[in-house]
Amino acid sequence: MQAPDKENLRTRISRSVRAPRQFTLTGRFLLTAGTTTVAFAPVISANFFAAIDGAPTLYLVLLPMWVLMIGYGVGQVTQGRVIDDKELDWIAALVICVVAIGCTYMAIPRLLASATLWHIELVPIFAVVFCGCILNFGIRRAFRGWRVLLFTAFCFPGTVVLASAYFGGTPLVFSLVVAGLNTLAVWFAMVRRPVRWGLSFAVAVCTVLGAVALTPLSSTAGLVVPSIVTSCCAAAYAFFRPGVHSSGAYLDMPQRSLISVFVLALVALLALAVLPDPASRMRESSMATAPTDWLDSLADSNSFNLSEQERFDWGPAILGPGGSVVRYELDVAGDPERVMFLDVFTARSAGVLSSFRGSIWYASNPPARVKEKFAELDHGVVVVGSQNGTDEVSTPNEPLWAALGWTWKTQSADDGKVFQRVYLMMSKRADEPRNVPRPKMPTFEGTVLGPIDWLARQQGSAEWDSGQEKYMDTLVETLESILASGSFDD
Repeated sequence: MQAPDKENLRTRISRSVRAPRQFTLTGRFLLTAGTTTVAFAPVISANFFAAIDGAPTLYLVLLPMWVLMIGYGVGQVTQGRVIDDKELDWIAALVICVVAIGCTYMAIPRLLASATLWHIELVPIFAVVFCGCILNFGIRRAFRGWRVLLFTAFCFPGTVVLASAYFGGTPLVFSLVVAGLNTLAVWFAMVRRPVRWGLSFAVAVCTVLGAVALTPLSSTAGLVVPSIVTSCCAAAYAFFRPGVHSSGAYLDMPQRSLISVFVLALVALLALAVLPDPASRMRESSMATAPTDWLDSLADSNSFNLSEQERFDWGPAILGPGGSVVRYELDVAGDPERVMFLDVFTARSAGVLSSFRGSIWYASNPPARVKEKFAELDHGVVVVGSQNGTDEVSTPNEPLWAALGWTWKTQSADDGKVFQRVYLMMSKRADEPRNVPRPKMPTFEGTVLGPIDWLARQQGSAEWDSGQEKYMDTLVETLESILASGSFDD
């Protein structure tokens, strides 16, 4: 009798595991959010700590709330039969997920500068969330949520950073841009509701007033608190006030077995194990420390002649209050043909500089070739190499250049602690030593349209050009001489 009992037990367990079941709405959201969080834990944590360090991406903590509100609002008014073909759900989800993740991780190494500004590493997260919605809510509901996809595109860091910089880049401007996103989220969520326009207008006014009142007290509070309060109040009024009819659309969702849950969990763990790690975060503790007067000492040294050439007025708009972008000409004493340039980008937080890596300031298409950790020099200075090649210039007058970039911190009694991204640059054209690109404020055209056009045409190469090492060696020798000057003694 024991054998039949064991067989019956196995049969019951098998049937229970395989049987389609109706999960609660909360369970479906938690399953989607949980698997995504596990799969992309390194990316999420890197962006979280970058925001803590001062990166202009703190507003992303509001994105889950906005997306949930829009998805709920759209689903409540969207009627129609849910597709019954469960296999189609899986096929569509897997194809979209694999294609999006594959394309993203192939593009990141080729578009390092733009990828950092736009945080392209977040694209696979949204792709996985979308695929999780297909499996949990059905393919028709997922695609009816196109408003969520459109809104998410507006929320990418590049859009917000460049829009804020265009209007001045102050903390208040940044808070007002986020207030605009909050209003747009409410407007999308109130689709086909009579209160849509009135409620959206009220949210806009209250969020703007809250941002104006709180930002002078705390830039963080002015950024997130008004949006949280107004969005929650708008959702509560529109969806849950007495007399509001709740649609039964959420009650007829595709059923899934426990095997589906196990498969999703396994895929999340597999993604965590095999996907590349995000770019390393700029930690203040790992940065070299430069003397406060290192530029003055360099100007007074007998080995170099340093003179300020240009101060760019867009520096504070991109790098925040107290930020600056200054170009210096560096002439090597005794060698008049050896002309170099120092571009110094100064910000009050390390997080701000973390969003502008590679050669984003010298946007070109094809993008400059970048080699991370090109060399590690004295005083803990780790440099990144950047250069373009002869096959990437289209005219004889176009700059052909090589550069070293590094980040360090300085301490000043007047300015407090500041962080600097420094580029030491030279021309590869011996007859045109001053023909190097000027730093430019990043633009949508330069960081999005140009790279997309280059990728589509597949011209040039993003690989490091080892045949041009002599220029990099010259830059390294010069930087070593700078670090060996008296002001950098330990």
